[in-house]
Amino acid sequence: MVYDGTNNRITNLADGVAASDAATVGQITAGTGTVTSASFTGGLISVATPTTTPAFTVAGTSGGIPYFSGATTWASSAALTANALVIGGGAGVAPSTTTTGTGVLTFLGTPSSANLAAAVTDETGTGALVFGTSPTFTGTVAGITSAMVGLGSVDNTSDAGKPVSTAQQTALNLKSNTASPAFTGSFGYASGQGGTVTQATSKATGVTLNKICGQITMNGAALAAAAEVAFTLTNSFIASTDVIIVNIQSVGTAGAYFVDVGAVANGSCSITLGNCSAGSLSQAVVLNFIIIKSVNA
Repeated sequence: MVYDGTNNRITNLADGVAASDAATVGQITAGTGTVTSASFTGGLISVATPTTTPAFTVAGTSGGIPYFSGATTWASSAALTANALVIGGGAGVAPSTTTTGTGVLTFLGTPSSANLAAAVTDETGTGALVFGTSPTFTGTVAGITSAMVGLGSVDNTSDAGKPVSTAQQTALNLKSNTASPAFTGSFGYASGQGGTVTQATSKATGVTLNKICGQITMNGAALAAAAEVAFTLTNSFIASTDVIIVNIQSVGTAGAYFVDVGAVANGSCSITLGNCSAGSLSQAVVLNFIIIKSVNA
Protein backbone atom coordinates (compact mmCIF):
# COMPACT_ATOMS: atom_id res chain seq x y z
CA MET A 1 0.00 0.00 0.00
CA VAL A 2 1.38 3.41 -0.93
CA TYR A 3 0.27 6.79 0.42
CA ASP A 4 0.56 9.44 -2.28
CA GLY A 5 0.00 12.40 0.02
CA THR A 6 -3.75 12.35 -0.46
CA ASN A 7 -4.95 8.75 -0.77
CA ASN A 8 -3.76 5.26 0.13
CA ARG A 9 -3.41 3.10 -3.02
CA ILE A 10 -2.88 -0.63 -3.39
CA THR A 11 -0.33 -1.13 -6.14
CA ASN A 12 1.24 -3.98 -8.14
CA LEU A 13 -1.94 -6.15 -8.25
CA ALA A 14 -2.43 -8.90 -10.81
CA ASP A 15 -5.39 -8.68 -13.18
CA GLY A 16 -8.54 -10.25 -11.80
CA VAL A 17 -9.47 -13.71 -13.18
CA ALA A 18 -12.18 -15.28 -11.04
CA ALA A 19 -15.65 -13.89 -10.78
CA SER A 20 -14.93 -12.74 -7.26
CA ASP A 21 -11.59 -11.04 -8.19
CA ALA A 22 -11.23 -7.29 -8.28
CA ALA A 23 -10.51 -5.75 -11.66
CA THR A 24 -7.49 -3.55 -12.04
CA VAL A 25 -7.53 -0.07 -13.55
CA GLY A 26 -5.72 -1.53 -16.55
CA GLN A 27 -8.46 -4.07 -17.15
CA ILE A 28 -11.20 -1.46 -16.84
CA THR A 29 -9.43 0.97 -19.21
CA ALA A 30 -8.65 -1.71 -21.81
CA GLY A 31 -12.22 -3.05 -21.70
CA THR A 32 -11.08 -6.59 -21.64
CA GLY A 33 -12.94 -9.47 -20.08
CA THR A 34 -15.59 -12.04 -20.95
CA VAL A 35 -19.38 -11.66 -20.60
CA THR A 36 -20.54 -14.85 -18.96
CA SER A 37 -24.30 -14.22 -18.73
CA ALA A 38 -26.87 -12.16 -20.77
CA SER A 39 -30.61 -12.15 -21.34
CA PHE A 40 -33.06 -10.11 -23.52
CA THR A 41 -36.81 -9.65 -23.40
CA GLY A 42 -38.51 -9.16 -26.75
CA GLY A 43 -40.06 -11.14 -29.57
CA LEU A 44 -37.47 -10.55 -32.32
CA ILE A 45 -34.16 -10.97 -30.48
CA SER A 46 -33.04 -14.20 -28.81
CA VAL A 47 -29.79 -14.94 -26.91
CA ALA A 48 -27.99 -18.28 -27.22
CA THR A 49 -25.59 -19.63 -24.50
CA PRO A 50 -26.20 -16.61 -22.22
CA THR A 51 -23.83 -17.97 -19.52
CA THR A 52 -20.78 -18.47 -21.72
CA THR A 53 -20.40 -16.53 -24.97
CA PRO A 54 -23.80 -14.94 -25.83
CA ALA A 55 -24.91 -15.04 -29.45
CA PHE A 56 -27.63 -12.53 -30.35
CA THR A 57 -30.07 -13.52 -33.10
CA VAL A 58 -32.59 -11.12 -34.70
CA ALA A 59 -35.49 -13.08 -36.22
CA GLY A 60 -38.18 -11.58 -38.49
CA THR A 61 -40.09 -11.99 -41.76
CA SER A 62 -38.25 -11.29 -44.99
CA GLY A 63 -39.80 -8.19 -46.54
CA GLY A 64 -41.57 -7.24 -43.30
CA ILE A 65 -40.90 -4.40 -40.93
CA PRO A 66 -40.46 -4.53 -37.12
CA TYR A 67 -43.05 -2.97 -34.87
CA PHE A 68 -43.98 -2.95 -31.20
CA SER A 69 -46.66 -5.56 -30.64
CA GLY A 70 -46.62 -4.57 -26.96
CA ALA A 71 -45.10 -1.90 -24.78
CA THR A 72 -41.71 -3.71 -24.66
CA THR A 73 -42.09 -6.46 -27.26
CA TRP A 74 -40.90 -6.31 -30.82
CA ALA A 75 -42.52 -8.22 -33.66
CA SER A 76 -42.29 -8.38 -37.45
CA SER A 77 -45.07 -7.72 -39.93
CA ALA A 78 -45.76 -10.00 -42.86
CA ALA A 79 -43.88 -9.37 -46.10
CA LEU A 80 -45.00 -6.07 -47.61
CA THR A 81 -45.94 -5.78 -51.28
CA ALA A 82 -43.31 -4.07 -53.37
CA ASN A 83 -43.98 -0.47 -54.50
CA ALA A 84 -47.05 -0.16 -52.27
CA LEU A 85 -48.22 2.32 -49.64
CA VAL A 86 -47.70 1.19 -46.02
CA ILE A 87 -50.71 1.63 -43.74
CA GLY A 88 -50.22 1.76 -39.97
CA GLY A 89 -52.22 -0.86 -38.08
CA GLY A 90 -52.61 1.01 -34.81
CA ALA A 91 -51.48 -0.01 -31.32
CA GLY A 92 -50.24 -3.61 -31.27
CA VAL A 93 -51.34 -4.31 -34.87
CA ALA A 94 -48.94 -5.08 -37.69
CA PRO A 95 -48.58 -2.54 -40.54
CA SER A 96 -49.84 -3.61 -43.94
CA THR A 97 -49.87 -2.35 -47.51
CA THR A 98 -52.61 -1.14 -49.79
CA THR A 99 -52.68 -1.44 -53.53
CA THR A 100 -52.56 1.67 -55.73
CA GLY A 101 -53.63 2.31 -59.30
CA THR A 102 -51.17 2.64 -62.12
CA GLY A 103 -49.24 5.88 -61.90
CA VAL A 104 -50.36 6.86 -58.39
CA LEU A 105 -46.92 6.43 -56.84
CA THR A 106 -45.37 8.31 -59.75
CA PHE A 107 -47.79 11.18 -59.16
CA LEU A 108 -47.01 11.25 -55.43
CA GLY A 109 -43.33 11.53 -56.25
CA THR A 110 -43.83 14.15 -58.97
CA PRO A 111 -47.30 15.74 -58.65
CA SER A 112 -47.60 17.22 -62.15
CA SER A 113 -50.71 17.58 -64.31
CA ALA A 114 -49.38 14.97 -66.72
CA ASN A 115 -48.72 12.43 -63.95
CA LEU A 116 -52.17 13.07 -62.46
CA ALA A 117 -53.78 12.41 -65.83
CA ALA A 118 -51.84 9.15 -66.04
CA ALA A 119 -53.00 8.11 -62.56
CA VAL A 120 -56.76 8.65 -63.05
CA THR A 121 -58.88 6.45 -65.30
CA ASP A 122 -62.13 8.36 -66.01
CA GLU A 123 -60.90 11.77 -67.13
CA THR A 124 -61.98 13.59 -70.29
CA GLY A 125 -59.86 15.94 -72.36
CA THR A 126 -56.17 16.66 -72.09
CA GLY A 127 -53.94 19.43 -70.81
CA ALA A 128 -53.14 21.00 -67.45
CA LEU A 129 -55.07 20.82 -64.19
CA VAL A 130 -57.68 23.64 -63.88
CA PHE A 131 -58.87 25.27 -60.65
CA GLY A 132 -62.10 27.18 -60.06
CA THR A 133 -60.69 30.71 -59.70
CA SER A 134 -59.79 32.53 -62.93
CA PRO A 135 -58.99 29.45 -65.04
CA THR A 136 -57.56 29.79 -68.54
CA PHE A 137 -58.90 27.35 -71.12
CA THR A 138 -57.42 26.47 -74.49
CA GLY A 139 -58.98 24.62 -77.39
CA THR A 140 -62.69 23.81 -77.58
CA VAL A 141 -64.51 23.30 -74.27
CA ALA A 142 -67.28 20.79 -74.98
CA GLY A 143 -70.18 19.48 -72.92
CA ILE A 144 -71.15 22.78 -71.25
CA THR A 145 -74.83 23.68 -71.69
CA SER A 146 -76.48 27.05 -71.23
CA ALA A 147 -78.35 25.70 -68.19
CA MET A 148 -75.03 24.87 -66.47
CA VAL A 149 -74.09 28.57 -66.43
CA GLY A 150 -77.52 29.90 -65.49
CA LEU A 151 -78.59 30.78 -69.04
CA GLY A 152 -81.18 28.11 -69.68
CA SER A 153 -83.25 30.35 -71.96
CA VAL A 154 -80.33 31.11 -74.29
CA ASP A 155 -80.11 29.26 -77.60
CA ASN A 156 -78.45 29.66 -80.98
CA THR A 157 -81.38 31.41 -82.69
CA SER A 158 -80.18 33.59 -85.55
CA ASP A 159 -80.53 37.36 -85.26
CA ALA A 160 -83.32 37.32 -87.84
CA GLY A 161 -85.21 34.65 -85.88
CA LYS A 162 -84.91 36.21 -82.42
CA PRO A 163 -88.27 37.19 -80.91
CA VAL A 164 -88.93 40.49 -79.16
CA SER A 165 -90.46 40.92 -75.74
CA THR A 166 -94.11 41.86 -75.24
CA ALA A 167 -93.07 45.34 -74.12
CA GLN A 168 -90.89 45.81 -77.21
CA GLN A 169 -93.66 44.68 -79.53
CA THR A 170 -96.12 47.06 -77.86
CA ALA A 171 -93.72 49.93 -78.45
CA LEU A 172 -93.12 48.87 -82.05
CA ASN A 173 -96.85 48.79 -82.72
CA LEU A 174 -96.94 52.52 -82.00
CA LYS A 175 -94.31 53.24 -84.66
CA SER A 176 -94.89 53.94 -88.35
CA ASN A 177 -92.92 52.94 -91.41
CA THR A 178 -90.81 55.67 -92.96
CA ALA A 179 -92.12 54.72 -96.39
CA SER A 180 -95.81 55.63 -96.94
CA PRO A 181 -96.71 55.83 -93.25
CA ALA A 182 -100.33 55.60 -92.16
CA PHE A 183 -101.30 57.46 -89.00
CA THR A 184 -104.31 57.08 -86.76
CA GLY A 185 -105.41 59.13 -83.78
CA SER A 186 -103.56 62.27 -82.66
CA PHE A 187 -100.29 63.30 -84.27
CA GLY A 188 -97.76 65.26 -82.27
CA TYR A 189 -95.77 65.27 -79.05
CA ALA A 190 -96.79 63.42 -75.90
CA SER A 191 -97.50 65.06 -72.57
CA GLY A 192 -94.32 66.12 -70.81
CA GLN A 193 -92.50 67.15 -73.99
CA GLY A 194 -93.64 70.81 -73.88
CA GLY A 195 -93.27 73.73 -71.52
CA THR A 196 -94.35 77.32 -70.80
CA VAL A 197 -92.61 80.66 -70.35
CA THR A 198 -93.83 84.24 -69.61
CA GLN A 199 -92.24 87.30 -71.16
CA ALA A 200 -91.02 89.94 -68.68
CA THR A 201 -90.61 93.72 -68.90
CA SER A 202 -91.83 94.32 -72.47
CA LYS A 203 -92.97 92.68 -75.68
CA ALA A 204 -89.37 92.91 -76.98
CA THR A 205 -87.87 91.02 -74.04
CA GLY A 206 -86.32 87.67 -75.08
CA VAL A 207 -87.45 84.38 -73.51
CA THR A 208 -85.76 80.99 -72.99
CA LEU A 209 -87.59 77.66 -73.18
CA ASN A 210 -85.63 74.48 -73.96
CA LYS A 211 -88.53 72.34 -75.11
CA ILE A 212 -89.46 70.86 -78.49
CA CYS A 213 -92.83 72.63 -78.23
CA GLY A 214 -94.48 75.03 -75.84
CA GLN A 215 -96.40 78.19 -75.04
CA ILE A 216 -95.19 81.78 -74.68
CA THR A 217 -97.27 84.36 -72.76
CA MET A 218 -96.19 87.80 -73.99
CA ASN A 219 -95.95 90.93 -71.89
CA GLY A 220 -99.12 93.05 -71.82
CA ALA A 221 -97.37 96.29 -72.80
CA ALA A 222 -99.05 98.54 -75.43
CA LEU A 223 -98.43 97.89 -79.12
CA ALA A 224 -99.37 100.83 -81.37
CA ALA A 225 -101.62 100.48 -84.39
CA ALA A 226 -99.81 99.00 -87.41
CA ALA A 227 -96.70 98.50 -85.27
CA GLU A 228 -94.53 95.39 -85.04
CA VAL A 229 -92.32 94.07 -82.25
CA ALA A 230 -89.75 91.24 -82.36
CA PHE A 231 -88.22 89.17 -79.56
CA THR A 232 -85.76 86.23 -79.44
CA LEU A 233 -86.75 82.71 -78.43
CA THR A 234 -83.68 80.88 -77.10
CA ASN A 235 -84.16 77.11 -77.39
CA SER A 236 -81.43 74.42 -77.43
CA PHE A 237 -83.62 72.14 -79.59
CA ILE A 238 -83.57 74.55 -82.54
CA ALA A 239 -81.15 73.89 -85.42
CA SER A 240 -80.63 76.32 -88.26
CA THR A 241 -82.31 73.91 -90.71
CA ASP A 242 -85.47 73.39 -88.61
CA VAL A 243 -88.96 74.72 -89.27
CA ILE A 244 -90.57 76.61 -86.36
CA ILE A 245 -94.34 77.02 -86.48
CA VAL A 246 -95.93 79.73 -84.28
CA ASN A 247 -99.60 80.67 -84.01
CA ILE A 248 -101.73 82.89 -81.80
CA GLN A 249 -103.48 80.79 -79.16
CA SER A 250 -105.27 83.46 -77.16
CA VAL A 251 -105.88 87.20 -77.74
CA GLY A 252 -108.38 89.77 -76.54
CA THR A 253 -109.19 91.16 -80.01
CA ALA A 254 -109.74 88.56 -82.72
CA GLY A 255 -107.94 89.20 -86.00
CA ALA A 256 -105.97 92.10 -84.54
CA TYR A 257 -102.51 90.44 -84.73
CA PHE A 258 -100.23 88.50 -87.04
CA VAL A 259 -97.15 86.50 -86.05
CA ASP A 260 -94.07 85.48 -88.02
CA VAL A 261 -90.79 83.63 -87.47
CA GLY A 262 -87.39 84.58 -88.81
CA ALA A 263 -83.63 84.45 -88.16
CA VAL A 264 -83.65 80.69 -87.41
CA ALA A 265 -80.22 79.70 -86.08
CA ASN A 266 -78.70 76.98 -83.96
CA GLY A 267 -80.26 77.48 -80.54
CA SER A 268 -82.59 80.41 -81.31
CA CYS A 269 -85.05 82.16 -83.61
CA SER A 270 -86.79 85.55 -83.84
CA ILE A 271 -90.57 85.86 -83.40
CA THR A 272 -92.37 89.00 -84.71
CA LEU A 273 -95.83 90.11 -83.54
CA GLY A 274 -97.68 92.79 -85.50
CA ASN A 275 -100.74 94.89 -84.62
CA CYS A 276 -102.94 95.06 -87.72
CA SER A 277 -105.78 96.91 -86.03
CA ALA A 278 -106.53 100.62 -86.21
CA GLY A 279 -105.74 101.29 -82.57
CA SER A 280 -103.14 100.63 -79.86
CA LEU A 281 -103.57 97.31 -78.06
CA SER A 282 -102.31 96.39 -74.56
CA GLN A 283 -102.88 92.65 -74.40
CA ALA A 284 -100.85 89.63 -73.14
CA VAL A 285 -100.91 87.62 -76.34
CA VAL A 286 -100.39 83.85 -75.90
CA LEU A 287 -98.38 82.07 -78.61
CA ASN A 288 -98.04 78.34 -79.30
CA PHE A 289 -94.88 77.04 -81.02
CA ILE A 290 -93.55 73.70 -82.28
CA ILE A 291 -90.17 72.75 -83.73
CA ILE A 292 -90.19 70.46 -86.74
CA LYS A 293 -86.77 68.90 -87.29
CA SER A 294 -85.50 69.28 -90.83
CA VAL A 295 -82.30 68.87 -92.85
CA ASN A 296 -81.00 70.42 -96.03
CA ALA A 297 -79.09 67.42 -97.36
